[in-house]
Amino acid sequence: MPAQPESGSSSLHAAMENAEIGLPIPKGSRRRFLKRVVERMNRPFMSRQIEFNRAAVAELARLGAALSALQSGLDALRDGFDGFGPRLDLVQRQAFTREQEGLAALRDELVELGAQIQEALTDGERAGADLTRLSEATSAVQAHVEELADATDARLNELAGTASEMRTHSQRDRSEARIRQAQVDLFLTEVRRSFPAPPDAERLCQLPSAVDNMYVALEEAFRGSTEVIKERAREYLDDVLALSRRGPVVDLGCGRGEWLEVLKESGVDAYGIDLNPQFVEGCVARGLDVRLADAFPHLAEVPERSLAAVTAFHVAEHIPIEALVELIDLSIRALRPGGLLILETPNPDSLVVGASTFYIDPTHLRPLNPDFLAFLVGARGLADVEVRYKHPADDGLQAPDRERPWAVDLLPVLEAVNHRIFGPRDYAVLGRRV
Repeated sequence: MPAQPESGSSSLHAAMENAEIGLPIPKGSRRRFLKRVVERMNRPFMSRQIEFNRAAVAELARLGAALSALQSGLDALRDGFDGFGPRLDLVQRQAFTREQEGLAALRDELVELGAQIQEALTDGERAGADLTRLSEATSAVQAHVEELADATDARLNELAGTASEMRTHSQRDRSEARIRQAQVDLFLTEVRRSFPAPPDAERLCQLPSAVDNMYVALEEAFRGSTEVIKERAREYLDDVLALSRRGPVVDLGCGRGEWLEVLKESGVDAYGIDLNPQFVEGCVARGLDVRLADAFPHLAEVPERSLAAVTAFHVAEHIPIEALVELIDLSIRALRPGGLLILETPNPDSLVVGASTFYIDPTHLRPLNPDFLAFLVGARGLADVEVRYKHPADDGLQAPDRERPWAVDLLPVLEAVNHRIFGPRDYAVLGRRV
């Protein structure tokens, strides 16, 4: 290692001696004059090279000094490292010992932690089972609360509907009382005007009828609410919509106009006819096309083959048989080919209807047997005659459990009894013009 710097120093010394690139020219040299001429001629070109050589030699000298210092530092570091080895071995052995002791302590702690975790898992399983039972109990309580809430809402809605219906009936009763008072006042005014002569019979006949007002209340009390009748009338909507042309449809004896509302909501051209001015006024107030007229002259005036359908709900039982035949004939005349006739009436096959509820309405003449009405419609010339039973009764005998041995023999008897006693309350006869 010491020989390297000496070799480098001698080489650097030689380089410094030759930095002038052959200058100066020694005395006594051969052709010295000629060399001097050449040196002078090349001096402008060689001056920069000389400067560069000098700078390079100086930089190499500095590098040589730095290398010498570095070599001295490395020698000192090597000496220190030779003494550091034993101390490093001692430190490593001590660190290894402490690491083994720490690992043993950590192993003991992990064993203890594992035991605690196992105990916690056992407690968690018990708590999970308790939580599951609590969740099930909570769900049951929640379901019960929801049932109570639904029942409460239903009861509140029912009470609200009842209160609204009671208010409506109360308002209607007050209105009807005022109407009846007005009719009495009109009658008394007419009598007073004609006194001492008897009242004019023609003018008295033009006064409003108390029966008309009574019949409006009778419909509300016994036939059903407007919403119920409207839902029942909707069952015939598909028959009308299936016609090649949706109108016009005329509803005879339209009453409160539920069927006309259903047709209007479905975009069917329809209008109604009724003799009760109270019904007509109520329908017109709701925006329905209803006319105060008699069905018979109106059908006679309708152009032949101009109507898509003629409907009459609970009308046939109000007129004599001769008038019913005429009504069917006039309807056939007004219907276009493929047109539809619908006649709905109470079902006397149900004993409850034929023996009791039919006679609630004092304007009913007689029940019409379904087979007879279907025969009559077909005999007057309509085709595809169909009988549809409507609106089954809510009451009736409950069927026994089919698993009981005697249920098989009893079920047919109960079905026959329910059909004859608690059968459908209404039926409809449908026929089409050929």
